[in-house]
Amino acid sequence: MSGTGRGDLVRLRCGDLPYAVHLVLPATLHEAARALLEPYVRVETVTADQARWWQVRTTTPMDDGLDEHQLTTVRGTGEPPMRLWSHPGRRELVVDDGLPGPLVVQYLVRYVRVLLRVGHSRGEELFLHGGMVSGDDQGVVILGGKGAGKTSSIVACLTAGLDFVANDDVSLVGTEDGWAGRGWPRAVSVRQETLAALDIDLDSQVLSHPAHRVAIRDAGAEAILHPSELTGLTNRRPPRARALVRALVFPVFAASPSEKVRLVPLETAAALRGLTENTVPVLLRNERFLAPCFPPEPSTAALCSRVADEIPAYLLVQRFSALRESADMIRGLLSDPATTIPSRSIG
Repeated sequence: MSGTGRGDLVRLRCGDLPYAVHLVLPATLHEAARALLEPYVRVETVTADQARWWQVRTTTPMDDGLDEHQLTTVRGTGEPPMRLWSHPGRRELVVDDGLPGPLVVQYLVRYVRVLLRVGHSRGEELFLHGGMVSGDDQGVVILGGKGAGKTSSIVACLTAGLDFVANDDVSLVGTEDGWAGRGWPRAVSVRQETLAALDIDLDSQVLSHPAHRVAIRDAGAEAILHPSELTGLTNRRPPRARALVRALVFPVFAASPSEKVRLVPLETAAALRGLTENTVPVLLRNERFLAPCFPPEPSTAALCSRVADEIPAYLLVQRFSALRESADMIRGLLSDPATTIPSRSIG
């Protein structure tokens, strides 16, 4: 059924002040949105008079309060067009509720994430194209562009007993205990050949992502999974929200099938180059219409330099036929007593 209808509305506060985002949506969609946001975003039911930074809501039937809003139409991969209205003065983003409920939830959660990322970027948080796995609340951040083997490494680590934090969207922030890596609510795209190489059972699983609601075996070259679906496939605990960072790993596939799988320590300059190449803007392609609503994004050069100075970094040379061996090496970084949680300079 298209359209969510007005019905009873629920107001959720997502994240923490000063950058908390209110999410206003029909009660029928409330549990689905909460399930996608948690554990990465703190969610609680609030009233309209409680403090917020921005607000994300759905349209309602015969809504006539959008005359002063700016209309934008965006389209995610494999998704129908979605109309969005923004109003920087009211600090409000409105999502069209004319599509089926699961798609509306997907867009609501997506733009809550976008707004929270904008807020957190103002507080010296470094956003990276990478993922993270953890064990006992200590993690390894795995960085790399498309084709580097990042997702293959992460899924292999789950089969080796580590916990999932993030795949494509991780941020680093300095704390008194060291650098912490934080995951964000985002679906995971996994190649079928990766799942097959790791002997992951595909037969009993049906994907719940609204753009990809099919059995995994029928999903084509890539399957889009929610983090909880990925951890279920690999028999791991539910996703973890964050962990202290012990190491950075930059995977590459070996040039030859006979090349040895290995971890190579990186000098600070090489680590800095890798970090800089994998730093991502807070506002991506379908989000740039929001750029006029905010000050320019802060420079990340100083943050990258500090992270490169303070967190050990490694090049992981891996082979697709030996993903479990790569995972064991990453797990070894967490179990090696010589690898301690890096301290974080206050600067």
